[in-house]
Amino acid sequence: MKKFDKLYINGEWIKSNSDEIIEVINPATEKSCAQVPGGNQEDVNAAAGFYHGRNFCSNRFAGRCV
Repeated sequence: MKKFDKLYINGEWIKSNSDEIIEVINPATEKSCAQVPGGNQEDVNAAAGFYHGRNFCSNRFAGRCV
């Protein structure tokens, strides 16, 4: 079983601010196949803070912006 101990935020692997561990279940076998860290509000804020104020219309997907 794979065990991950970090979250991928802003292009970096960062230790979660939560001690929660989430079991990932393989739907084909219904058995646990991995463990991943659970994030909390601090982790969400870190991820969202990276994108705050960025102009997404300046990228190559500008046609999707309204």
